[in-house]
Amino acid sequence: MGARVGSDAEGHAAELRGTVGRAGVQLRITSKTRTLKIGATTVGVRRNVSGVIELRADHAVGIAMGTGYVHAHDRLVQMALFRLVGQGRLSECLKSGESRLRLDVFARTMGFAHDAAQEVERCTSIALASAEAYARGVNHFLQQDRLPIELQLVGYRPEPWTVADTLTVLKVSSYVMANAQRELEKFLIESLQQGVSLVKLRQLFSPHLDGFSEESVENLRRVRIWEPRTSSSARSVLAKNPFVASNNWAIAAHRSATGYPLECHDPHLPCNHLPQPWYELVTSIGGCYGIGVSIPGVPGIVMGRNNDVSFGFTYGYMDMIDYFLEHVRGENCLRGDAWQLFRVRPETIRRRRAPSMELLVRETDCGILECDPLQPTMAEGIHLCCAWSGKKVGAAEWLDAIVRMADARTVPAAQQILRRAPISANWVLADRSGNIGYQQSGLLPRRAHSGLYPLPAWEEQNTWNGFVDDDQLANALNPSCGFVVTANDPHQAQDAPLSINVCMGSDRAARITEMLAAKPLFTTADMLAMQQDVKSKQAERYLNVLRPLLPADSPSGHILRDWDLCYDRDSRGATVFECVYARLLAEVFATSLLGDKWWSYFVHETSLFANYFHYFDNWILKDGEGGDDRAWFGADGREGLVRDVLRRVLKECDSSEILPWGVQRRVTFDNLFLGSRLSRFFGVSHGPIEIEGGRCTIAQSTATQGAGEPLTVAASYRYVTDLGQDSAQTSLAGGASGRPCSRWYRSELEKWFRGEYKRLQFDHAAEATSHEK
Repeated sequence: MGARVGSDAEGHAAELRGTVGRAGVQLRITSKTRTLKIGATTVGVRRNVSGVIELRADHAVGIAMGTGYVHAHDRLVQMALFRLVGQGRLSECLKSGESRLRLDVFARTMGFAHDAAQEVERCTSIALASAEAYARGVNHFLQQDRLPIELQLVGYRPEPWTVADTLTVLKVSSYVMANAQRELEKFLIESLQQGVSLVKLRQLFSPHLDGFSEESVENLRRVRIWEPRTSSSARSVLAKNPFVASNNWAIAAHRSATGYPLECHDPHLPCNHLPQPWYELVTSIGGCYGIGVSIPGVPGIVMGRNNDVSFGFTYGYMDMIDYFLEHVRGENCLRGDAWQLFRVRPETIRRRRAPSMELLVRETDCGILECDPLQPTMAEGIHLCCAWSGKKVGAAEWLDAIVRMADARTVPAAQQILRRAPISANWVLADRSGNIGYQQSGLLPRRAHSGLYPLPAWEEQNTWNGFVDDDQLANALNPSCGFVVTANDPHQAQDAPLSINVCMGSDRAARITEMLAAKPLFTTADMLAMQQDVKSKQAERYLNVLRPLLPADSPSGHILRDWDLCYDRDSRGATVFECVYARLLAEVFATSLLGDKWWSYFVHETSLFANYFHYFDNWILKDGEGGDDRAWFGADGREGLVRDVLRRVLKECDSSEILPWGVQRRVTFDNLFLGSRLSRFFGVSHGPIEIEGGRCTIAQSTATQGAGEPLTVAASYRYVTDLGQDSAQTSLAGGASGRPCSRWYRSELEKWFRGEYKRLQFDHAAEATSHEK
């Protein structure tokens, strides 16, 4: 990061490709700068007092090589696991269990590794040079004999790393960031098949289902669904796609106490597994530095800063996945009045101590056909076809954007780079010159409808017509209010194609905006405090409805009435509210829309409710005639239903102990590779600890399930920087190393829990005085 890349970088990469031989003794990384040497390239490596790696090199390719080495040194298990997931080789290399097999089949069907290999030739020379150097650094480590104990236990030695492997990691990451759209559309399809009212679904998701007619529903009911979402075999795959939620904002120079912009971001991910997805780095090349987080398996910093620009992103909810209806006969699909041959790709899944499995992946010019890949033929009829805009392209462009951000010197320059990134993201940026800005990114299909319901692919006007030009994506530069905010809320460019049909809602963004509008000037200390804020705008909206209806004689009702709307660890008001909230939604939507079983599945066994709860909130809280619709709320209307729910829930609360909110958010941190049972058996779990926040607080926390194990979503990483300084304040929910026996495995966890930050900057003085080979 922070280095010029070009012809010199390509020359250095060529030099590295020509270097062969055993790596020899593993480099011992300490607080003293040591020299990593591969061929004629040297990289200075040291750990700072927090265990974060600092890298120094003469050129960007050297930094990429060093990044590959330290990623492998600290996170090899994580890298190997992520690569095997993308390749669909978990059953072959680790263990042949049912859940792993389902993931392998899914990855082979999606073709992550297959398509990534085809994308290598799309890499720019700059991106290719960086990825090749990175792979050389990884392989330099792999040539040594010392493997992490986890890989020794399963007898797996990772193969050499390649550029295609880096693209596979990016491909899988990009898909995970788009998958929420696919799951909702599939859920709506199956809901309509089961007889759920189209009229009510239209009301909930207005106006995005308005074009879907009752005649279309009749056609939809003839679709052959392979692996319905409620089947046990499908659940294990769905559970591997937990939702993501994040905040980021930037303060303009004239709103900052120092006269320089402030930029903050805190990505929220399932955080109760160690290590976290992020790997912090500090890099230096001749006075150009980089501070931020990288993704193990990928060169470059994906969120952070250089000397002049700071940048972070949240999930943007751009709709990059659509379902289509395909009429299939034999190995053909209908196009107009003719039949067109679709492609069949054979795949072989090898399994440990089990027979290999032969698959047939079927793909039309529209997308991947959903069918049983073990069957030699498909049944004639209408099937679902899944189209993802990033399937054939995107990973190479994403890598190029990551590499080029090292040289961005202004917000407008960064916007030009990031708008070409193919991931669904909302980027917030700030620069040393005083600019702040916003940029939407994603590979947006040019489509004829909202994208939230399937259309027949045999009608040409329904299918995608290329992609929307990136200059039509939403952006902003130096808004008059003096700040930019995103928190998974809708950001739709005016007079541009629809990019977002459903998203997470605006409660967190509203709270951030409220706090930023409260006073004229801000400091970094203000930003750190904001990232810990636990007041809920969602709860505020509900209490406006609930308070007038609370019974006067209920102790728990008094707790709810006096609640300060904060989800702190000691709050009992948050506990009571969540009991009322869960029962109220179930009474309305299980009764009048989905049924008990379907609603329970939607809320408890998927990430769908966690992503899209605000559509249900909006209907309950809606003013006017729609908000008191007897078809939804029963004969007594909304007020009568709310009174009844309050009476029953508060009576239950009065008769039992009301536990503080922190007890509801007790989290045990287990090892990502070992899982909860083995982590506790080997004594490498940490906790339980009580975390704060709710679904709509800036310091967010949400509890859900993943593959039968609990997942807690919270701020996996926090970052605040003042562009007038050459540093950033950060907090990682874990530590630098993925090795459970390392002192850096969970070294930051207690500080993260207490809301404490560390300062990251490259220590040039320490580098000059402690350098040794």
